[in-house]
Amino acid sequence: MMNFGPLDRAVGIGCRPRRVVSAVMAALLCGGASNAHTSSLTWPLGIGPVESTGPAMYKARCGGCHALDKNKYGPKHRGVFGRLAGTQPGYNYTGALRRSGIVWTVETLDRWTEDPRRMVPGTRMHARLKDPEERRLIIEYLREAGSPPSDQHDEKMGVP
Repeated sequence: MMNFGPLDRAVGIGCRPRRVVSAVMAALLCGGASNAHTSSLTWPLGIGPVESTGPAMYKARCGGCHALDKNKYGPKHRGVFGRLAGTQPGYNYTGALRRSGIVWTVETLDRWTEDPRRMVPGTRMHARLKDPEERRLIIEYLREAGSPPSDQHDEKMGVP
């Protein structure tokens, strides 16, 4: 543990550099997700307004730590619906999330994205989305992204 002098005293505990860096990066990448409003959303670092669409909202609010098809700082999201929390292969989850017994649905994802640490104390995820419309757009996008496009589904089923 390092001693950061005034920062230690302000926080009241010793600081761990990785946690400080993680918290700062999440705040920058999430663009102030906890205080955002749909009418005035901006990209991280104030680069401009965010479209109020699922893909744009996902990229602005989740894309810093997550991707649809690869694990990053957080686990990949494609196919999240119906999955038991803490079971995505190749990702190192906290014991708290692995033991949670949560199955990802619209309702559980809504509660999770609103306040993950209240839902599962001990989880690493700390980004919160207070705006219900942001959560709705992102969850709907994840639901749509989890299914193959209808033309691929039709081809697999032998439909021209």
